Amino acid sequence: MTSIRSLEDLVLEHGVLSLIRLWDSALVSKTRASVNYHYGFHGLAFDVIGTLAFGRGFDVLAQGNTRIIDSVHKMMRLIVMRGQIPAIRRMRWLVKDMADAHDFVEFTANQAIDNRKKFVREKGGPLRIDILQKLLDARDPETGSGIDRQSVVSEIALLLVAGTDTTSNTMSWTLMNLMHYPDVYQRLRDDVRREFPNTSVPIHYEEARARLPYLTAVINECMRLNPTVSGYLPRRVPTDENGATVCGYFIPAKSAEICLGFAACHRNSKTWTNPLKFDPERFMGPDSDNNLKNVLAFSSGARMCIGRNLAWVELYTTLANILRTYNFKLPDNAPYGPHRLCNGVPEEIPSITFTTTGPKNPRSDCWIEIERAY
Repeated sequence: MTSIRSLEDLVLEHGVLSLIRLWDSALVSKTRASVNYHYGFHGLAFDVIGTLAFGRGFDVLAQGNTRIIDSVHKMMRLIVMRGQIPAIRRMRWLVKDMADAHDFVEFTANQAIDNRKKFVREKGGPLRIDILQKLLDARDPETGSGIDRQSVVSEIALLLVAGTDTTSNTMSWTLMNLMHYPDVYQRLRDDVRREFPNTSVPIHYEEARARLPYLTAVINECMRLNPTVSGYLPRRVPTDENGATVCGYFIPAKSAEICLGFAACHRNSKTWTNPLKFDPERFMGPDSDNNLKNVLAFSSGARMCIGRNLAWVELYTTLANILRTYNFKLPDNAPYGPHRLCNGVPEEIPSITFTTTGPKNPRSDCWIEIERAY
């Protein structure tokens, strides 16, 4: 977190402040405008990762350049297909569009490395110490050797995959839930504006985390109800003769793998009261610490998400600043909202899972009306 905090100004500038400039441009000469929050959050996440891991933003928000987003999504489909059907590696012609996208991402990563090394060589040092620079400067404590180029390329490409859809989808689900539960939205909005009345300076991560406990509860409840990684995550059983015993169930050593479904765990009625309801109060009372242990959004233990600290900084700064800056309202013709109930709770917009879980039809379901609050 110390390293990420040192980059917070970059996260703010290329993240929420850039998003606010985009949404403000939609309000020129009018008091209210409709914006697609899913694509706004998506562009924000890619621009932040581009800035920190590739040395420059991808201009998704400023110029609407979505080539890198499209390429990453195609690359992910190719990686999954290769995992299921290894022979596809020898049949590029069959998946040419996805293979070209994979090549573009690797080319962009190599270009970022070359540009940074050239800058350091010509200027005598880096302009800033970001994630890209940390990877280039890293040295093995025993041998003194650095990370080879292909590994650096793989690392920063992985950041694009793991640090974009995950964070942006969480923001989308959070705003959806706030609109579906007006009382929660009203309380959180009032908290933010009461604690941070000075609109001339952006709200930073540490102060938001310290002074907005209800925002923390809202984010935790969103990650419980709508985990952006919600598919079946495989784990191998220990190969020794003892196998493994989980909750009293013995799993033989020769079992290939077991899978954990976060979404199922997070909606288990044996663990959660009224599990389908969005209720941040779960993380505000005496049971909050125990409940938090059962939120698996970032996984746990040695395999815990390595990018969770960056995600937290983006989530706090983005949500706090937009809630202070804008009043939000669902369009009158919104297909989903508090007016559409299922089992006594607002029906969620449809989702789809492919490595991450996000809105299935964002072009139609993720519109919101905004107006400046000041």
